[in-house]
Amino acid sequence: MPDGDRVLRIKEVARLLRFSEKTVRRMLDCGQLPTVKVRGVFLIRWSDVQRLLKKPD
Repeated sequence: MPDGDRVLRIKEVARLLRFSEKTVRRMLDCGQLPTVKVRGVFLIRWSDVQRLLKKPD
């Protein structure tokens, strides 16, 4: 990433958030978490995960 932002795989995000991988995939599908696909692997920016956690309900 240009700004040095860390990227995570779906499995890592699921572990950090204590969600199932299926739940994280649903979040990606509905646009709650933006993702980048590189060589067939979906990657999520750490800053996007943090933004999701800070979002008011």
